[in-house]
Amino acid sequence: MSPSLRERLLIDVAAQQVRVRRYSRGWRPRLLAEHQAAVQQPGAEGVASALADLLPQANGQAAVAEVVLSSEWVRFAVLDSASALRGDTERQAAAKHALRRVFGDSAEGWRIGASISGPDSLVAAGIEQDLFDRIEQAMASERTTLLSVRPSLAVGFNRCRRWLVGKPAWFVLVESDRALQCFSDGKQLRSIRSHRVRRDIASDLHDWLEQGRLVDGLAEEQAELVIAYSGTPAPDLSALAPRPVRLIDLGLAN
Repeated sequence: MSPSLRERLLIDVAAQQVRVRRYSRGWRPRLLAEHQAAVQQPGAEGVASALADLLPQANGQAAVAEVVLSSEWVRFAVLDSASALRGDTERQAAAKHALRRVFGDSAEGWRIGASISGPDSLVAAGIEQDLFDRIEQAMASERTTLLSVRPSLAVGFNRCRRWLVGKPAWFVLVESDRALQCFSDGKQLRSIRSHRVRRDIASDLHDWLEQGRLVDGLAEEQAELVIAYSGTPAPDLSALAPRPVRLIDLGLAN
């Protein structure tokens, strides 16, 4: 059955909460129901438990599901000189190597995805295989077809792509107490760093961007700054004035 003829579930898996939204079938779907549950146990087990509570409430009939994982659950690495890679096999091998180089042997058991972010750059994303398996099992038990599992970074970057192409820019995704700091050279992503938000976001941002500019040599001082936020109130960025900032609400769960 075509996905457009089945109801659709959009599932946000954040650090402390899972949200399930159910939409009607057809080409112009409407929101039918929304349910949330706390992640009360650490790791994949907590996500599986929340899904076990939510899916029977949200899924009135056979459906397809798209899952978005917050940065709490995903690890990233960027590989330059990716244009020489040929086919999925070489890209997957390069992605695995890039993640192992950053995160060590813990990446060995991860489920790894690789996507081209530009002419010569590959973004590798890894999640615990156990987390993916538990999500897949939860769907199967509720007559739900799992269409995709994507990191929130992919959602945020695609939503903000128009401001990240053509000129150097910082892209920062803020989620609860964590943020991803990315640099785009106008053609592709060149860097992804994960940070804990330890003070207010504006103060932390100043330090992160200075590190990226001075230590990593990534951007000029006035490179455009695009901030997307999800699952948290809009950050107060008045301390960054007069620097112009684009602020985008992604509307994902906290």
